[in-house]
Amino acid sequence: MKLLSKTINDKFRLGPVNMIFEYAEEERRFRNSFFSSFICRSFVPNSEFSASRHYWIYMVSRNGSIARSPLRYAADEFKSDREIVLAAVQSTARMLEYAADELKSDREFVMAACKIDGNALKYAANEFKSDREIVLTAFQSNSQSKKLSHIRFSLFYETLNLDDVADLFKSDREIVLTAVKSDIRALKVAADEFKSDREIVLNA
Repeated sequence: MKLLSKTINDKFRLGPVNMIFEYAEEERRFRNSFFSSFICRSFVPNSEFSASRHYWIYMVSRNGSIARSPLRYAADEFKSDREIVLAAVQSTARMLEYAADELKSDREFVMAACKIDGNALKYAANEFKSDREIVLTAFQSNSQSKKLSHIRFSLFYETLNLDDVADLFKSDREIVLTAVKSDIRALKVAADEFKSDREIVLNA
């Protein structure tokens, strides 16, 4: 089971076989609700499982499509659970949108999320979009992900761009250079001086 923590993965591996099948059936039901209503309005978590954090780690880890965000259906306590939300971000950064505000305003947590997927910064508290260390980390993460072909582009998915962070970074050469490595569109909104910068243009 991809993306599950070792602790949770071991619990599933050693747990009752019927638990695996029951969670898999919930996953199937969740996906079917997506296709029937497009934004999952018809999905209601099974009350037998919805109070279990293991259930939510399973669901957010296995359902990473942008249009399907199971975290939105979790109780508030699970939206504040660091392990669950980080598992969700590893599946797709967009799920951070449904996390508790306390996590989106926690610098340490946001930094950890951006190291997993730089696009998480789009859904973090605005104060971090002016935090140079976090902004640079986010673009570095996306740059590395692009090299490994892990960034997913789709109708629903937009990567972090210079327009998503404080304007002052459009004139920050290191950040612009890092940003263009992950998304060529960054060059369009960067300061004019960088549009004739040979290194930056070649890396776009």
